[in-house]
Amino acid sequence: MTGHDFSKAVFRYTVSEKSKVHFSLEKLFLALVCYPLLVIGIVIFGMFALLSFGNRIHNKLMVTAADSI
Repeated sequence: MTGHDFSKAVFRYTVSEKSKVHFSLEKLFLALVCYPLLVIGIVIFGMFALLSFGNRIHNKLMVTAADSI
């Protein structure tokens, strides 16, 4: 193994390690920023949908209860 081959192997190892670190940083960014924002958005949208849907059902029940009296 000559010095040139050794330097190529070291370079290849450092490049592969850097790409692994970059990949884990991307995953960390996704896990810490994108997924929580997505979950919070879904929860808020779900709460609004439930509130409007429940309000509609509540109004229908009140109307039918008032009609039956």
